[in-house]
Parts: sequence; structure tokens; C-alpha cells
Amino acid sequence: EGKAIYLDIATRRKLWEYAPGDATIRSMAISPNGSRVLFGTSNSYHVMLNAVTGEQVLRNTGHLGLVNAVGFTSDQTKFMTAGA
Repeated sequence: EGKAIYLDIATRRKLWEYAPGDATIRSMAISPNGSRVLFGTSNSYHVMLNAVTGEQVLRNTGHLGLVNAVGFTSDQTKFMTAGA
């Protein structure tokens, strides 16, 4: 499938899902305060979503292929991606 599903643990209700279209999700990180989710995809993009609403905050590319790892700094002012 290549998608992510965000669930409420208590209710087991799906809050939102994200599928990157013609790509698959290769990596994921949640910001330290839980407000953002960052995905790396198979088509060189990294995508940031609002964790509450699932709305896209940022979509950018910087690699030639897979984005295998993503992460936030502890102060949440920066993030890093690593790709093939």
C-alpha cells in the first residue's frame, strides 16, 4: 500500500491517512511535541503533515531517489533527511 494511517489508541478510530500518490512511504518521524509528522518517500520527496489534522505543511525534494531516513532536532526548529 505504501500509506500511513494515524489512529487514536483509546477509540481505535482512524484520524487520517496519508498516501503519497505514485510513491510509497520509506521513512517516518514524529516531532518531539507530537505536532508534526515527517515522511520520506520512494520518489525523492519529504512531506510534513500537521499531526492533528493530517494537512500537508511542507512538500519538498532534495534527493535523487529514496528518502530512507527522516528526523527532527530536539528543539523542532530543523529536520534532516537521508536518501539514496
